[in-house]
Amino acid sequence: MIWDMRARLLTDLGMVDQRLRTPFNDAQRATNDEASLKNLIDARLEQLCARPDAPAWIVVPGQVMEGAPVSVERWKPQHWTAPSPAFAFGWDGKRVNWTATQDYAVIPCAS
Repeated sequence: MIWDMRARLLTDLGMVDQRLRTPFNDAQRATNDEASLKNLIDARLEQLCARPDAPAWIVVPGQVMEGAPVSVERWKPQHWTAPSPAFAFGWDGKRVNWTATQDYAVIPCAS
């Protein structure tokens, strides 16, 4: 129940899509990519990090942070390279598109 409450919060903030709560929905079976955080903006991070049960850190793929309208001075994200990449695929109806993620941004959240 706690996980579902947190998933609903992230969905309500627009930071994840519904796939986080319904990973086995028929429309989502054509991909194995995770419902990762997206749409990062200062206001959403402020809401999430102000909660009494806020996470200590928010970890997102590096490409999510690139171009995100997030104040680097405010959040001071750190860079982390995973020991090996995480692979995911997507199916566009014609071909499989593979992605590899190894670089991540770690954003401090709860104080």
